[in-house]
Amino acid sequence: MASPMLTGYVLKILSPSKVLINLGKEQGVKKGMRFVIYEEGDMITDPKTGKGIEKLELVKGEIEVIHVQQKISIAESYTVEKRTAYTPLAMIYPYSTKEEVKVKKELTEETVKEVLPSKLKVGDLIRQVE
Repeated sequence: MASPMLTGYVLKILSPSKVLINLGKEQGVKKGMRFVIYEEGDMITDPKTGKGIEKLELVKGEIEVIHVQQKISIAESYTVEKRTAYTPLAMIYPYSTKEEVKVKKELTEETVKEVLPSKLKVGDLIRQVE
């Protein structure tokens, strides 16, 4: 049985890339765990039934725990980038690598106002990601 995903919030902004969160060893947090920082947007309703489905998550960033204490942890922001790797033999045996690049494709020609999150602030919600 999988353990439930942890949820909490930002206690303090330590630097532009580090935050203090309200989860620690007591909640099962370990170094390397990843979380997403977000704020709740509008409730999304089913157009057929009119019933609320779920609130939209406006993602502000992703963080990884770098230090754990009993009740709090420090986490640092990160992004995942694809980079081309070269081996020491590349000078002798040159080769090229192919890299996939995702390109956004417009779904509509209408002008639509994009829903964006506010700036990072104390109290922003976090939830664990796999």
